[in-house]
Amino acid sequence: MALPSPGHLAEDFTPSSMPLLSEASALYGISHISSYAGIVLMAALARLCFEHVWAHTADAQNKGFWDRHYALVKIINDRTAILHMHLNGKAVREDSVAFALHVNLCAVDIFLHEAAIDVVDKQELPKLVAAESRKRTTAAAFKISNAVRMNWPVHRSEVRHFLEARQSPLAVSCKQYPY
Repeated sequence: MALPSPGHLAEDFTPSSMPLLSEASALYGISHISSYAGIVLMAALARLCFEHVWAHTADAQNKGFWDRHYALVKIINDRTAILHMHLNGKAVREDSVAFALHVNLCAVDIFLHEAAIDVVDKQELPKLVAAESRKRTTAAAFKISNAVRMNWPVHRSEVRHFLEARQSPLAVSCKQYPY
């Protein structure tokens, strides 16, 4: 499946050629990635993280947990770099899709790193192993709170609806994968 092409759907709309979702690494250097395409990339990443955590809960020995974990951390870092133009304060304030992208991408980061902290605790590994995950969860939570605080005066009703409904794709998916 190709990523969504940026632009307004109108009669004169000509879609840009976009890479396939499986070719996300080909996005480096493309300047016309839309925030909506970012949501698609974030949702695919969230699915990978949920599968990783689900595999962790299903496999008592956690075979391959840390390899998968660090591969997902790299993907999160890469996607964040690719989508940087939609993750800054101006974009988050002016584009509700960028706001959703930013908040959900941070939530995916928190979810992934909370699983790592859980594995460290269950396997009684040195606390230092979880230090980076603790930093990342704290930083992501701070980013979410800043985004909400920044948007609250301008988009109070929209943000309130988002928080009260808790029907974002991430919230719904989290209910399916308890850990």
